[in-house]
Amino acid sequence: MNEPHGSKFFNGQYHLFYQHNPQIQYWNHIHWSHAVSSDLVRWRDVPFVLSPEKGDIAPDCCWSGGTVIDDEGVPVISYAAGDKRQDPDQSLAMARSSFLVDGNNDLIDWIKYSHYVATLPEGVGLRGNFRDPFVWKEESMWYMLVTTSIPGRGKRLGCRERVR
Repeated sequence: MNEPHGSKFFNGQYHLFYQHNPQIQYWNHIHWSHAVSSDLVRWRDVPFVLSPEKGDIAPDCCWSGGTVIDDEGVPVISYAAGDKRQDPDQSLAMARSSFLVDGNNDLIDWIKYSHYVATLPEGVGLRGNFRDPFVWKEESMWYMLVTTSIPGRGKRLGCRERVR
């Protein structure tokens, strides 16, 4: 397990998401694992939230990201989708909880968007360094902050974009 991200308090429970490769201790096929607590002391693991799937927009990895509650009161995850067939091999994706449909307070089932919400513009940043999306709302507008690296400088820079 690695890198907790996307923590959220929702309907009386704390949700902690973190990166995990269930197959081996290696940086490949990263999933979003998920633990739930009502008191921040006792935690229980629940099924994976996001998993890489063939034929999906993230066939290789579901990298880090964040969680927000949308305008309808439903949790939404933004994450870096890994696809080694693409260049660049990371784009930004989202998944929405099916909480309104199934009523499961553990937030076990999520529906991935079938398209990327943002891709690294050609000539900007480094391949494999377009990740860690952070989404927030100001007044009626949603925003996303994304990090990348500048070729030859190795530092990360943030790009603020409006999310539709």
